[in-house]
Amino acid sequence: MRIIMLCLLVTFSSVTMAEPTNGMAPILSDSPVHNSQDNPKAGEPGENQPIVIDVVLHDRDSILNMLRRAETLAMTPNPAARPRQIALVLHGPEIEHFRISKYEGNQDIVDLAAKLDAFNVIDVKMCNTMMNQLSVDKQEIPAFIEIVPYGPDEVERLQEKGFIKL
Repeated sequence: MRIIMLCLLVTFSSVTMAEPTNGMAPILSDSPVHNSQDNPKAGEPGENQPIVIDVVLHDRDSILNMLRRAETLAMTPNPAARPRQIALVLHGPEIEHFRISKYEGNQDIVDLAAKLDAFNVIDVKMCNTMMNQLSVDKQEIPAFIEIVPYGPDEVERLQEKGFIKL
């Protein structure tokens, strides 16, 4: 799970951990690097905090690259370097890439996401509200994807449970 976090950090190399302003866990921003002593709420040293990724990648190549980085990081020999849990929340046009009727053109994305979900690297969640807007029926979504009522609320709910939003 830290694998995805590390992937995102590599992808956004100019992004560093920001100081929390409200006692919440740190979020990624363009702020300068902070002293870890300034952030006691972020967790004890070595603690693997869960992560929620509010997916804003809409094209298939970006989604596939994100999943491939997660897969690579999942193979790290140091499990302590991974987050406890990673949730991906899909609530935009990227939902279309997961329709069963579009499987042939998106097989690599769907198969990799299913594999990562099966090995508990990621937990994929999809917004029912956006599915309705895009006229995507629940039967058109692979069974490994959890359907949640509203994606932004799910991100907020997970943050309230202690997930760090990326």
